[in-house]
Amino acid sequence: MDWTNMKKNLEALYVLDNALTDPENDYLRLVRKTENGTEIC
Repeated sequence: MDWTNMKKNLEALYVLDNALTDPENDYLRLVRKTENGTEIC
């Protein structure tokens, strides 16, 4: 798998995680996007 494809897949997972996780359950997020970059939990 090339890095461009992997990045697109990770971005898609972030969008799904963001859309499907209720804001009250923010602690369940797999990825937290920050202004400094992305922190993977």
